[in-house]
Amino acid sequence: MKQLKKPLLIFLIVVCAFALLAVIVGVLNATVGGGEWMLGWQDYRYENGKDYQAGGATVYSEEIKSLEVDWIKGSVSVFVVEDDRYLSLSEESEDAITEKGRARWYLGENGKLTVKFRESAFFFATGIKQKQLVIRIPAAMASQLEQVTVNGKSCLISLRGLESESVTVSTERGSVTVSDCLCGALTVSTGRGDISASGSFTQAVTLTSERGSAELAVPEDASMSILFRSRKGSMISELPLREENGRQICGEGACAVTVDLKNGDMKLIKKQ
Repeated sequence: MKQLKKPLLIFLIVVCAFALLAVIVGVLNATVGGGEWMLGWQDYRYENGKDYQAGGATVYSEEIKSLEVDWIKGSVSVFVVEDDRYLSLSEESEDAITEKGRARWYLGENGKLTVKFRESAFFFATGIKQKQLVIRIPAAMASQLEQVTVNGKSCLISLRGLESESVTVSTERGSVTVSDCLCGALTVSTGRGDISASGSFTQAVTLTSERGSAELAVPEDASMSILFRSRKGSMISELPLREENGRQICGEGACAVTVDLKNGDMKLIKKQ
């Protein structure tokens, strides 16, 4: 049997070693790290990545119609302020932020502002550091936002004072707080974390958590039809409810509320 040449043998050994290391890292990340280590190859590519601007900024436009945020790790805070004229965004981290790791943002011709965690790339990560994103929305602009969407992987997400036809929040891990919100439809989903929402909702509210509880604070005269599902949890309400066709009715039952919690409890409380 012909023996392999030494350079080729070394090359094959190195390739096999890297392949074995990748498997070990993947297993440890999924088991010990709970998927939060984010080690190995990461696919964070998005369309028109070269058109995005880097870093925090003040967006000098009064024509922003919708906002979409995609954040990997850390926290996202979006809130309305009275004095500002333009929307601003900033990011912070306890660790140094590289040029490639800086946030990216792009304002499309349709008035949609998109914010990304970092540059568009397929890259190898030895752990992704947390970053805190803060977006300040002028009060004059808040009422013209048609849609606000925040997607996270391992994030704490907080939204305050929004006025929008639709607000959608989704994160794989992390608690979500939506406060003083005035919108048509609210959708919040988290794989692992609690949900707290307060405000006035006219069309629909959907709250979903695999591992966590939910709290919904609404005005005393709220009109809702609530469907609550949980394997082990229960629902507590400060507002008077009546049961109709398996749903809990508050007022006229105009807003359809669906709460899906695997094991958590739900509290329906009176907004102060």
